[in-house]
Amino acid sequence: MTHQATRQLAEFVVSTSLSHMPDEVVDRAKYFVLDYLGVALRGSLVDSSATVRAFVDRFAPPGHATIIGIVKLMENRSQTPSPRGKLRGRE
Repeated sequence: MTHQATRQLAEFVVSTSLSHMPDEVVDRAKYFVLDYLGVALRGSLVDSSATVRAFVDRFAPPGHATIIGIVKLMENRSQTPSPRGKLRGRE
């Protein structure tokens, strides 16, 4: 049952075009995307975000990924991200 709902949602999304959406819907979607980014960026600076950064540092496989608010190359485990996205070496 879940697969059917997922398939229907995917088909709807693929067949939907912004040109078929009312301007109010597009404007509201833009608002929510900007709101999400603002909250995510600000949240990346709070102390509790250190737990997420520590989890990613410990368990993420080497490679490239985007984590909002930090800049880090996972291949170089000798560096940790600072809350402002700058890299600093571990002692």
